[in-house]
Amino acid sequence: MNRWMRDPRVEHAEADIFFAERAERGGDADTARRRYLAAAEAFAAVSLSVPADHPNTRSDLAIAAVATFARGGAYRRAVDHALRVLAEANALTKAGRAELLRLLREYEQVGDARAEGATNRGRALRDEVRARFRSAA
Repeated sequence: MNRWMRDPRVEHAEADIFFAERAERGGDADTARRRYLAAAEAFAAVSLSVPADHPNTRSDLAIAAVATFARGGAYRRAVDHALRVLAEANALTKAGRAELLRLLREYEQVGDARAEGATNRGRALRDEVRARFRSAA
């Protein structure tokens, strides 16, 4: 195991994921989300500190960051990190690039669907309020 995988931030992130999963199973979504996001931030920070001549480690940590952001519901942040890391594609393995691209496509769609759902709910609420005011007038 190399120094980046032994980085205290990575070790703490792994513990955060353990406790996030435990919180999830216990029905504590808020704690789970906070723990996932803390872990994702740590993975992201360390992944960006890995030099290009260690593509396996950089790929593994970047994938962990992107997937963990998504587990925490931060799809936009997952997409942003994937794009950031893919900008230096030569610092990743071929398999790492492929996985990050797959996650990027998946999380872009989920994020778009969530945003569209929020827009549709907002539009429906606005239309309902307007209809009530018209009928009251």
